[in-house]
Amino acid sequence: MASKPQQQQPQQQQQQPEPAARPLEPQRSSMTKAEIAALPEYKIAAAEGPVPEQLEIHDLRKGFGPAVTSSPRDILLMRFASAYYGEAVRMPATRDRKVRFRMNEMVDAWKEGLPGMRVGGRRELIAPDATASKNGTLIYQIDLLALQRN
Repeated sequence: MASKPQQQQPQQQQQQPEPAARPLEPQRSSMTKAEIAALPEYKIAAAEGPVPEQLEIHDLRKGFGPAVTSSPRDILLMRFASAYYGEAVRMPATRDRKVRFRMNEMVDAWKEGLPGMRVGGRRELIAPDATASKNGTLIYQIDLLALQRN
């Protein structure tokens, strides 16, 4: 009588414990001087076509730090370039044109277009004249260098 081959019992794999999660780095609320010095130049292309009727928001570079809220307690340190719709602008980002605003002190386009932006990010806002300037539609490129909450 032939003996049946013995079926091997499946071996239970011992689960290895997952490595301990590395603690998250705290979110930095400002860019370093080296990061600011390495910012690429602003390039605003001459916009073509019909002027938008509502504010357009485009993230050109995602940030790494805390996000702006619409709270009047948010104080933003920024650099920016701007051009009227249809004009082209190239400008070094390293020029010393820093501005500091509380959220409630800004033009409507910035109040509406900056919440959600993170420190270290670059955002482009195409702002119809009703939200930015009575003289025409503006295109802004804004770098958020630091965020402070008081």
